[in-house]
Amino acid sequence: MKPMGPCFRVLGIALFGAGALGTGALGVSGCGDSTPATPQAFIAAQLGPGPSNGPASPAACQLVTIPWLQIGTDDTQPGTADGTSQNGATVKVSCSVVQKDPHTYVLNLSAAVGGQGSLQVSNATVTDDVTALQPNISAAFQSGVNGDFGENDCTIDFNGQQLGGNEATNPNMGVAPGRIWGNILCPKAAYPQQNKTCQGTSEFKFENCSQ
Repeated sequence: MKPMGPCFRVLGIALFGAGALGTGALGVSGCGDSTPATPQAFIAAQLGPGPSNGPASPAACQLVTIPWLQIGTDDTQPGTADGTSQNGATVKVSCSVVQKDPHTYVLNLSAAVGGQGSLQVSNATVTDDVTALQPNISAAFQSGVNGDFGENDCTIDFNGQQLGGNEATNPNMGVAPGRIWGNILCPKAAYPQQNKTCQGTSEFKFENCSQ
């Protein structure tokens, strides 16, 4: 997608494609409005054992697959804004999706729900090729109850090509300045303090990020 000019930004999920979502969520603000839009996100993350012959086997993981973090309920709707209350807990969203060159973006993404857990992607680089698997992603799945799992070679996709196709797909997935929508797979997320290695996965969508 081509970025807007310097005096305008477009607000709302319609940035990911009016075809699927309509134009009702589309809003434009100009140079006179200096208030940045509030970051918002949809997250559907889980963590648990991977394939039995892989690094995150049931014996290595020592956990059953559990919902790790859920923010929002419908990925086709606008995401949940930072500071929103969800089931009595505060949602926290911060993100930057910065265009480095015409086809490359640098990501820093964080979403959390108080008392539940968090998902973070740190200083990751992706391209706007929605058919390509995006490698070398650093991510962390953190929870006060189940521990802190991290991996430096996760992968992101924009078309559901990982996990045998058992992922979310939408033709409007992709990346552009200030927004990203895709899936992440961390096949060997480690929690060294308890000698656990599990597989973390998530559909994620961040909007209204700094750019």
